[in-house]
Amino acid sequence: MSQSAASTTATWVAIALVAGAALLGCDRNARYIRDAASNDPARQVPAAEWLALHPTPSALDALQMGMQSTHLDVRVASARAIAATGDTRAMLDASRILRADALGEHPKAAEKALEGMRAIGGPALPDLITVALLATEGYVRALVRGTIAEALVSASPAERRAATVSLLDGVAESDADLYRAAYGALVAFAPLVQDELVDLGLAHQNRRVQISTMMGMADAACVGAGPAIARFLVSADAVLRAEAARSLGALGVTAALPELQRAATSDPVLDVRKAARAAAAAIRALLPPDGDSQP
Repeated sequence: MSQSAASTTATWVAIALVAGAALLGCDRNARYIRDAASNDPARQVPAAEWLALHPTPSALDALQMGMQSTHLDVRVASARAIAATGDTRAMLDASRILRADALGEHPKAAEKALEGMRAIGGPALPDLITVALLATEGYVRALVRGTIAEALVSASPAERRAATVSLLDGVAESDADLYRAAYGALVAFAPLVQDELVDLGLAHQNRRVQISTMMGMADAACVGAGPAIARFLVSADAVLRAEAARSLGALGVTAALPELQRAATSDPVLDVRKAARAAAAAIRALLPPDGDSQP
């Protein structure tokens, strides 16, 4: 055989091997997709686990069928595989299903559901916050807060905004228990969504939400929010002016001292003047005494 013929033969052999491998991969994909859509958990779970490692959009229909399974293990495995595809709509649907599981009666089932929501990540944030607000078990509340914090770190700007809207919706609720849970979550996550709270919380149409946002960022030591809060010292609403003064004092925003001193003497409302005086005094206490030499 000539060298040219041998080279041609080798090329065709290589092509045949690649084609065979591709066909084998397609056959394997098809088999796992069929298993993922079956009603047999013993087949569905390993199939979904394999598809999570080898994501393909063609598996979405089968995985969404898995989300309708009566077995939590199947739903969680299917959610992980859906997350691996990156399909936002499918992830949102899966998250809503797992949210119901996370709010069930059994903490261990909630823990498993949260594992699936953790895999979904940012798109699951509104549902995770709902769980944080409604969960009654302390163990579940602690787990979901950790999951939220993890998701916020890697979330997109749009996902952080959606999470912030969910927090603010909770703060707007009139139910006292729900408000307390929402406010606690706002304080816990304020450092991770500070910019979103400034944009959405301080600009909210609900005064209660605006006040809670100021208080929450002060409790969370979000010093960077100081300039945005200071703008409320000249608000037409005396309640907002007073809360702005209190929050600025709690944050120790020295740049706001001149405005606080002005409000302490010239604001027409006594409560605002008192709040501004107290805030100014708290900030002055943080400053070095006059005449101290610098090292």
